[in-house]
Amino acid sequence: EIGGPLPLRMLSTSEKMEHAEWEKEFVQQQQHGGTDVSPLLPRYQVEVVDAVKHDPLLLSVSTFFPCPETSTCTIGFYEPCHIRYRRCIPGLRKQHVELFAMPSKA
Repeated sequence: EIGGPLPLRMLSTSEKMEHAEWEKEFVQQQQHGGTDVSPLLPRYQVEVVDAVKHDPLLLSVSTFFPCPETSTCTIGFYEPCHIRYRRCIPGLRKQHVELFAMPSKA
């Protein structure tokens, strides 16, 4: 059922580094092979536990084709108001969504 609470697990610093490898590769491609790239790590990052059973997007996708049990979803919280969702469906695709929240009042 879509709309319930998400079971989340906080990632350690080493896990955050591991999940940031895609960003490092992307920046290196943009810089035409630059090697001195360090990815920006989120202040907090969680993974959705059993994402294929709980993440709303993966639940929706799985109605059209089966998603492997190893599919993942992570959510990173960056300072000051930036949220990044990263989903990976092994063998099919990776998806990246960024939200930039703009406070309307101080």
